[in-house]
Amino acid sequence: MTGLLKGVRNWFAAGRRRAELNRIDASELNRIAGETGVSVSELGDLVEEGGDAAALLPRRLHVERMDMNEIAHASPATLRDMQRVCSHCGHHDRCERDLDGNPDDPAWQSYCPNVQTVRALKAGAN
Repeated sequence: MTGLLKGVRNWFAAGRRRAELNRIDASELNRIAGETGVSVSELGDLVEEGGDAAALLPRRLHVERMDMNEIAHASPATLRDMQRVCSHCGHHDRCERDLDGNPDDPAWQSYCPNVQTVRALKAGAN
């Protein structure tokens, strides 16, 4: 039952976040979207997901011995894209279980939509 209640709370919270975004002037939305490197539509989707939708990404990068600050400095667009992709991922629960239980298990590579980017960044670092 707690999963259902959590889902309902998240749904209402997403609606409130979307409503707040809809109150922002269109030119300001375009500016914000441009600064973050996403479309206005994608910005709305990200806001709806919530501020912690990509919270697992730093944990995964840490396990992979990758420095998020270095990625942000070397390629901010890549990091933003990874955050966007992580935010939209449908496997947050599984990812969190894997990170909590056995973070070194390569099973994450079968479902993580950022796996190719992680591999490419690691290959570029070597």
